[in-house]
Amino acid sequence: VKPWAASQPSDDQASTAPGRYAHPGASYPELPFRWLYGVRIAFMLVSLGTSVWGLYNYVEFMAKYGFEYWDAEDFLHLALTCAFLAYYGLQILAGIFYLRSKALGFILSINIIGLILQALEIATLIDVITHMDDFFQYANGLAYLYWVLYFIDVALCIVFIVMVSQEYSRRRTNSTVWTQGVQAQTSQSQYAQTQNPPDPLM
Repeated sequence: VKPWAASQPSDDQASTAPGRYAHPGASYPELPFRWLYGVRIAFMLVSLGTSVWGLYNYVEFMAKYGFEYWDAEDFLHLALTCAFLAYYGLQILAGIFYLRSKALGFILSINIIGLILQALEIATLIDVITHMDDFFQYANGLAYLYWVLYFIDVALCIVFIVMVSQEYSRRRTNSTVWTQGVQAQTSQSQYAQTQNPPDPLM
């Protein structure tokens, strides 16, 4: 190993070193629980598949009967199915950003949207709870899977909202400290120049 190489910090060390973490051009350290967001991407793919299947059933029903037997609740479920399709796709994109420690605002927004979308299903959840016997008697495997994924998504939305908010706060604090340090160094440099004006005879 060359002597000069041993004294050079690695990229990971440089990204977490004081004063460099907040540098606008520096790469940020990895976000915590990256493996958990990797697992979440897998859950999102399963959820995306169930939503596509649900949308297919709606399209098949419309092709066969049209809107003759539809009511307001059916239209609401169709709109929610399309909304969840978009959400799952965006959540997968957010997972990719999370694994690369980028786009914290986007990740935070998608998880907040996830909580809002899942909150819209509370009425259905209450209906399931109040008719638990009927649910276990008539529900199929897809219905069980849907509610398992529902609770997992709600829990993970809360977890990642907290973690991303904390990371955003850390980065903002470090960025402020770095900016103040640069301003202080600039002020000191300017002060030193005014204290030592150039000799007019030189």
